[in-house]
This record gives sequence, C-alpha cells and structure tokens, in this order.
Amino acid sequence: MASIHVVSYVIATVNGRKYEFGSLSTPTALTAAGNLPFEQVESIAQNTTKTLFSTANDLANFDFLLIASDQDVLIELTCDRGNEVGDEYLVLKVLGSGTANVYGVPLMFSSDFSRALYTSNFAAGTDDVIDQIRARNTGATTANVLCMAFT
Repeated sequence: MASIHVVSYVIATVNGRKYEFGSLSTPTALTAAGNLPFEQVESIAQNTTKTLFSTANDLANFDFLLIASDQDVLIELTCDRGNEVGDEYLVLKVLGSGTANVYGVPLMFSSDFSRALYTSNFAAGTDDVIDQIRARNTGATTANVLCMAFT
C-alpha cells in the first residue's frame, strides 16, 4: 500500500490584496492499494510526441498520477478505454522550470475518472477513465518529463 501526501500552497497578490490557498504544514493524504507501480521519465526532443502512460501497456487504472517537466510541454489526455463511443481528447500545458532536470509545476490527478461522449453543462455522458497520456514538446530545448502513477 502506498501513502501519498500532497502539499500545495499558493500565494497570489491581486490589486494589492494577498490570497493564500492550501497549507505547507497539513498535507492532503491519499491512499493507493499498491506502491509505485509505474514511473517513467521521457526525454522529448523539439517537435516530438511520446506516450507517457497507456492502460494498454502500463496500468489498468490509477488512483494518483503526477506529470512534471523541466520545460513547458503539452499533455494530451485520451479517454474511452472500452472504445464504446470513440476517443475524447483534452490538451493541457504543463509548465516547466526552464532549467534542465529541475521540474516545474506538476500536473496531478487524484483518480483516472473521466467522461466520454460528454454533453455540456453535465447533461449527459458515459463514465470512463483516462486511458492514454501523451506529451509533446513544442519548445526549442529537450524536455525531461516525469510520469508516475499509483493504483
């Protein structure tokens, strides 16, 4: 069994007013049935796409997943594991630190839940999972991208 503690803390100053979110001293505790069953670091050259995670090759599901990169990269999430309705895609940007081998702001998921064949305003859809994650480096510097998952 893996015990995962996530500490997140954000300070923002907007128009002279300070906002604080999260805590440095009280982490959010998550539990996963296994230990670290999946960890992968990919070196991704300019204008290259690599698969970071796939339910076809890696784990059937995950209870926690983290992606971090030392350079800005695009992350493509695909859902519809059962292929009942066709693949659904979402692309997000992960910010790197800009320094080789120093990870920037991580992207974290506390489950693999997603919805396929989704209709806006939560009107309809099929419960599904994120079943593939790919990364694309559009920058000029090779990106080192970490993906780790617990189940």
